[in-house]
Amino acid sequence: MSSPRFISKDTIDLIVNRADLLDTVQSFHPELKKTGSSFKGKCPNCGSEKFSITPSKGIIKCFACHQGAAGAIGYLQKIRGMDFIEACEWLAARYNIVIEREETYVHPDHKTGG
Repeated sequence: MSSPRFISKDTIDLIVNRADLLDTVQSFHPELKKTGSSFKGKCPNCGSEKFSITPSKGIIKCFACHQGAAGAIGYLQKIRGMDFIEACEWLAARYNIVIEREETYVHPDHKTGG
């Protein structure tokens, strides 16, 4: 029998709340330089020096190729090419979060009962 496939909403919430955007990006780009409230470096997509991380806003943006993402999971998906499950598993391992899994996925907007 296979193990449950879906990551629980509680685990996802914990990952989102605990994962630090700047720490996550710096694990791939240790050369980032602080400039004001942002950090700048070489864009992994186009190679320009216009790659910017603004931790206080939780966003990443390259002002040359316009590639961007929000949050650590978004960065791993859009910039590093991971799917959602891979991104969650990577962050859970980095931040020592135990992943709880579920058999089925229930969308957060799903209403039950009558």
